[in-house]
Amino acid sequence: MIDEDQLLPAWQSLLINKLPDEYENDAKCDVSMRPEEPKINDYERIPINVYGAAMLRGMGWKEGAPIGGVNKAITPIIEPQLRPRGLGLGADISIRKQLEQKNSRTTMSSSSQKDEPILRKGCHVCVEFGPHKGYYGIVENLTGDESIYATVKLALIKNNIEILQDLLRIVTKQEYDSESKVINKNRYDEYKRKDGHRSRSSSRSHKGDDLH
Repeated sequence: MIDEDQLLPAWQSLLINKLPDEYENDAKCDVSMRPEEPKINDYERIPINVYGAAMLRGMGWKEGAPIGGVNKAITPIIEPQLRPRGLGLGADISIRKQLEQKNSRTTMSSSSQKDEPILRKGCHVCVEFGPHKGYYGIVENLTGDESIYATVKLALIKNNIEILQDLLRIVTKQEYDSESKVINKNRYDEYKRKDGHRSRSSSRSHKGDDLH
């Protein structure tokens, strides 16, 4: 490996390797005293980042020093984040993170269970994210590379959709039978949540009146 700290700036390297004036001038050009033409193996021995660092040093850059013309600052390196396989360019990656958090919580809560549900053909599922959120269906097929997609037949609209498996939640047949026919389930769940909150608030207020 080449130690970058021992590499000279480009301008110093040119001065050091310059031939003395008496050896070469406009009338005399002795190419035999020039270094040999670099081969492909010579380039392969030097990492590409060393080339880049040498170019930057030639322009006056120093590691750890701020750069810029007027407002000099040390710019943090932004590493590109690899998008999950199968997640389209227009998809929101934050949804994927929410799913990963949900799945990790589910895994922790069910760690005591021996048999965990596995997504397969015939499974009852509920769509957790996307335009079909809240819809229940039955898995018809697993498709795509490494079966990352699932074809689901929705219960309410009787249509088949192809969706990422991570957007699905496996449910029991009992839940499927009781919830799959509910229209506007998201609004229904929100109504039940608000109604339960109002009931608890009313109960607390009645208890306060009884104390007085």
